[in-house]
Amino acid sequence: MHNTWLLPHRFQKTGWAILIPFLILGIIITLCGIEPSHIFRWLGLEVRTGPDSFTSNADRWINNLIIIGMVIGAFLTTCSRERIEDELTMQLRQQSLMAALWINYAFVILATLFIYDLSYVLVITYDMLGFLLLFLGIFRWKLWRLGKEVRDEE
Repeated sequence: MHNTWLLPHRFQKTGWAILIPFLILGIIITLCGIEPSHIFRWLGLEVRTGPDSFTSNADRWINNLIIIGMVIGAFLTTCSRERIEDELTMQLRQQSLMAALWINYAFVILATLFIYDLSYVLVITYDMLGFLLLFLGIFRWKLWRLGKEVRDEE
């Protein structure tokens, strides 16, 4: 079975290299409540303040950059071939995709029913990346479990 929609395997390493730092940065900014413009100060860059300065929009630009970095990294990681891409791997990929789809849209329906206003927009924004990460987690877990079963048989 040949699937032309998947990227070559080398993109997977690039995807991980992009995804991990941006994901860590996004989690730190979200959970710790750090303003993204403080990243400039931490890196030792001068930050001007005032209504006409870059910092008035810096937080938005950094947030956008982090989201784009996470999406590109997750996309490259999830859409690239494995070293050995056979029918079993494609079947695991399809099962993982369907499981992620069901879980993701069940979450969207529940969020639509129980979360309102700006909180809903925030949840849907996280959900945009959540589908890719959920698929990636399920697929990696299934591959790990398959590898473990093969090692146990030997």
